[in-house]
Amino acid sequence: MKLKPFIKTNSKGTVAAGSLVFTYNKPSIGTWKNVAADALPSIQSFPPWKVVTGGVAGDGRVFKDVNDDKTTFTFVGPGDSQSTGWVYIKKYCAVETAFSIPYRWTSFDTGGEGIDYDWPVYWNSVQEPTGIPSDITPKVDYTPTSGTWNFTVPAGQWFALGIYSTDSCCGRGFLETDIDFEPVLPSFSLASTDFTTFGWGTGVTPNGTLGFTTDGLQPAGAALYAPNTFVGTKLTDIQTFFTDNRLLTNSTGYIFNVTWGAGSSISRGKVLLATSGTELLIAPIYTGNNNWQTPGQNNFAIASVAGTFNFPATFSLYSPTTAQGTSWC
Repeated sequence: MKLKPFIKTNSKGTVAAGSLVFTYNKPSIGTWKNVAADALPSIQSFPPWKVVTGGVAGDGRVFKDVNDDKTTFTFVGPGDSQSTGWVYIKKYCAVETAFSIPYRWTSFDTGGEGIDYDWPVYWNSVQEPTGIPSDITPKVDYTPTSGTWNFTVPAGQWFALGIYSTDSCCGRGFLETDIDFEPVLPSFSLASTDFTTFGWGTGVTPNGTLGFTTDGLQPAGAALYAPNTFVGTKLTDIQTFFTDNRLLTNSTGYIFNVTWGAGSSISRGKVLLATSGTELLIAPIYTGNNNWQTPGQNNFAIASVAGTFNFPATFSLYSPTTAQGTSWC
């Protein structure tokens, strides 16, 4: 006796993404349907994702729980012909984007447990995908299987993910994914060995080049730590980072995300950061209000935060780019 795929539905027939199970008999608790793609509704858009189906066998489907889960998709592959078919979702990546996608895959094609007829695919392309996948390389080695796909899509490209079938007559492929993605923000790092001298502002106690402590009583424009006399090419690297990302090097403060080194009282946060001449200006900021999100402010209108901050630190440009003032103490 062969396992059968079932998907959970509500009283209106809405499919709950992530509910795909394989069992000999229908589950006894809840409302379940034996999967039959041609009997279920075809939804063509899950913003920001769009669904594409095609081929001689064009009856593939994609389901998502619109009431709850916002990232889990269930793909039901083509299954009504002896020829090729595909179903996939696509998304445009305006900026470089990192994806992490846990998946579960199986096929019920009578060809066996291999990937001779049905398999999951994903790819990225400059042109918007509209038809047959431009890369039909199988992304698994066997059926059934599970794991996680991790990769990065360059800025200005499309990403697509789904199922491709070469012989969809004798059993469907099934794919479940949790899609997690986030923009890859430009960043640079600074270690205690990257500079030999430094300055500091009001309410700041330096610990040499290892880091510094702030009392949180001063505005960000005053509570700064300023590394200078950089080692090797570090100053040039920082200046190049600014110009490459269209940031001014005239003491204009920009909001950056930051990850601080071991022993810091705040491991992750935000800073007001600028470069001018031969020094870098760094001021950890308070984010308990939204004041820092308004661009074009005087740096003394943004609150600092109390804490101990150690190097090495990694600074990634906050998105959207938020430029503040040029005044520092």
